[in-house]
Parts: sequence; structure tokens; C-alpha cells
Amino acid sequence: MVRKRSGRREAFNPDKLLDKLRIAANKRPILEKQMREFAYGFEDDLQAPEIASDEIGKRVLQFLRELDDVAYIRFLSVYRDFDSVDRFIEEIKQLDDEQVAEANAFARPLRTEAKDLTAEDDVEPRGN
Repeated sequence: MVRKRSGRREAFNPDKLLDKLRIAANKRPILEKQMREFAYGFEDDLQAPEIASDEIGKRVLQFLRELDDVAYIRFLSVYRDFDSVDRFIEEIKQLDDEQVAEANAFARPLRTEAKDLTAEDDVEPRGN
């Protein structure tokens, strides 16, 4: 069962979730199979007999964020119900800042490895 914000309860409907995913992923490089597996596997993954609609939204956001930023932002704009363009832009900037931080964290070990390789190459010159 899904507990809505209003307090009303309704049965979980994977088709309804899949429809929302399709809207967010329209013309994006996300496979129908991925969305279908998420929507129909969602109920199987639940640990409790009831889930809040907010929790479903959070899980959808996590799923979309891993797949495609545009689909993530599309869903987020409806889920968070932004009250201004400025708030929407803030969210996009935050996503961009997080991606830069992740890229930098990934690049640091690569730069270190590259320096190590360069240092090793300088120690022993190759002969013909």
C-alpha cells in the first residue's frame, strides 16, 4: 500500500510508476527495460506492507540520478514542486557542483598514478 501526502492510501501500481518514469525519460538514453525492471521490481524490494509516496519519490530520484541527469531533473521538478525558477536553478547548480566534486575525487588517484608511472619511466631509460 502507498500512503499519500494527504493520508489517503491506495494499492501500489507499477504501471503508474512506469508512466512517470517514461515522462521523465522521454527522448533520453534510458532503456524501457531498465524502467520496467525498476517499476515492477519496486514492490518486490519493499520491506514493509506500506510505503509513503515521498519514499517512492526518493527512490525514483536515486534511480534516475544514476542513469541520466536530465531525467533526474525532470522528475525532481515535479516531485519537489519548485516555487520559483531561482530554486530550480539552485538545484541544477548543486547537481553540477556534486558532479565536479565527484570528477575531482576520481581524477586525484589517476593523477597520482600518472606521476608514479612518469617517475618510473624517468629512472630507467629504454635502449634500442
